[in-house]
Amino acid sequence: MKKICLAICLFLSLNLFAQTDSLPVTKAAIDTLALLDSMADDFAMLKNLMAEEKASYFNINASLGNQMFSKNNFSLNSQQATENTLSFKPGAGYYHKSGLSISGLGYLNLNNPKVGFYQASITPAYDYSGKGKLAAGISYTRYFTQSKDTLPDFATPYDNEFYGYVFLAEGAIQPGITFGYATGKYTNIFRGKIAGPLGGGIIFVVDSQKTKQSDFSVSASVQHDFEWYDIFKNDDGLSFTPTLMLNTGSSTATVLAHSNRLVNNVIAKRPNNRFRQQNTGFQVYSLGLSLNLMYEIGKLYLQPQAYLDYYLQESAQRFTSLFSLTAGINL
Repeated sequence: MKKICLAICLFLSLNLFAQTDSLPVTKAAIDTLALLDSMADDFAMLKNLMAEEKASYFNINASLGNQMFSKNNFSLNSQQATENTLSFKPGAGYYHKSGLSISGLGYLNLNNPKVGFYQASITPAYDYSGKGKLAAGISYTRYFTQSKDTLPDFATPYDNEFYGYVFLAEGAIQPGITFGYATGKYTNIFRGKIAGPLGGGIIFVVDSQKTKQSDFSVSASVQHDFEWYDIFKNDDGLSFTPTLMLNTGSSTATVLAHSNRLVNNVIAKRPNNRFRQQNTGFQVYSLGLSLNLMYEIGKLYLQPQAYLDYYLQESAQRFTSLFSLTAGINL
């Protein structure tokens, strides 16, 4: 409201001084013209400030890609067992001008669409990008998976994910740091027939493995923003942001395996419940490169994104490539 009142005052002042444009060219007239120029500049600056003022909006989007594990955390996504599964993810969200937001996604496996939407997520978040040099945000994502009894390799093993970031919003090189913590539990069940012990025919068995998993990640990054405006029209823009990342963290998995196989319980004399815990300790996981391109025209946008990850620890698969293509509209 203060900005609007100030704009009105400036506008009236401009009209008042404009009525004296027939004055003789004297020092007073020159000073008046200089004042007019200064006030016009101030008025233009005020218009720009008012245009840049944040506004609340709804967002509707849809994306294609092979990122399965996490909505935000590339360090978690690089742990995927497969890169060959393509998913379609429609989403919607509301973003308040205060920085608070809530959004949701659905996950459809295009390799096996008959399964339907195997997963969904909802994310409340807060993002700060004020007039200071820092940008920061924090979010919580709750994942809902269709079935945790037979978790497919393309579904996330996590139920809860916390994610935060801080980075420098100004300068040619913008350093930043992200934090992630995710927890989940799921059960893998095998039901089937196997050959019985000592040639005793076919027996039916039920094996289960319950897993509780937690991952903590810290990623340090540097990025640079390239921006171009009014490319094809006066309301479009293109931005390109490459980001180099060093991913670190730790992972803990607790596994409880149960079997009713006769060969385990009677012949081998082994307990039918087996417990083990795996903890990687804090370590440097990988080097990553994120390439983010966004084209905006009016309220519409198109956003291709690629992430390349090289795993530094001993692994059968060290290189991971992830991609997504998102189209959306802000209302």
